[in-house]
Amino acid sequence: MPYYSPAELREKVFEAPLRTVEIRVSAPIINRHIAALERGQPAPKIKVGGGTIIGGGLHWYVASYVLGRQPVIEKVDPPGPDIVRYSLRQVIFEGIDWENMTVRRG
Repeated sequence: MPYYSPAELREKVFEAPLRTVEIRVSAPIINRHIAALERGQPAPKIKVGGGTIIGGGLHWYVASYVLGRQPVIEKVDPPGPDIVRYSLRQVIFEGIDWENMTVRRG
């Protein structure tokens, strides 16, 4: 299975239509989600309100988007007006595996 670098992931979702309240994501976690989706595991529902991903579903959304799949969307209330929304162009893709606290190079 391919491993996508943070730069490759960012490039693949640069034009993604949804926004997010999260400014950072972990490339190793996204890659694990991609592998899980390729093995047939369904992604959990992604909570979206007003075109914005909320509730921690960004990693699964990116994994689904990279594979050209539409995740199941659970419509929720949009975040309040004081909450910053980021386009996927603004999101920082990190090489740090937040679940294992290691850095993947390359």
